[in-house]
Amino acid sequence: MVLLGGGVENLAAGVERLKELRGRQYENYLAHLASINFDRPAAHPGLAALAEDPLEGGTVAVRAVARN
Repeated sequence: MVLLGGGVENLAAGVERLKELRGRQYENYLAHLASINFDRPAAHPGLAALAEDPLEGGTVAVRAVARN
């Protein structure tokens, strides 16, 4: 996040850029699944959480796996 923001002083900008990057990755993933007609009713909650909040998304993924 420091690198994405251009330094420690721009950490918030780095977090925002990471959020945008994760969002694009998530959308691309879903688009690739659709392109091969892979019908998926819902994405894994942890994957969706990474796109919404890149800092806390990993925690959500661990909790989701632990529940299942």
